[in-house]
Amino acid sequence: MTISGDAIRDELGHYLSRLWRYALVLSHRRDVADDLVQATCVRALERAAQFTPGSHLDRWLFSILHSIWLNEVRAQHRRQGQGCMAAEELGDADNGEQPVWLNEVMRRVSRLPAAQRNAL
Repeated sequence: MTISGDAIRDELGHYLSRLWRYALVLSHRRDVADDLVQATCVRALERAAQFTPGSHLDRWLFSILHSIWLNEVRAQHRRQGQGCMAAEELGDADNGEQPVWLNEVMRRVSRLPAAQRNAL
């Protein structure tokens, strides 16, 4: 047996304040918390058929919110180039020069087509 989106919609209101507080704890920003709760509600309604009747709706909603938050954190890390270093940071700290291999890498990268250069 599946639960309808209407049944979940009827119950969502009971959990909004708790979801929002959890989202605020995760994000530390009210506007982000608002967006997280909205995205959680949308996803819950879209995937109402995946909810198991008799289980805890609040746990399911918190799980959805947490998953959305983690996906956003991962996306931010990718957008910011997390884990990458600027070429200038690879220079020799002792004499202020870049290693020879770095110059060769930069030359080869500059010869790539624009689309491939931008991807790098």
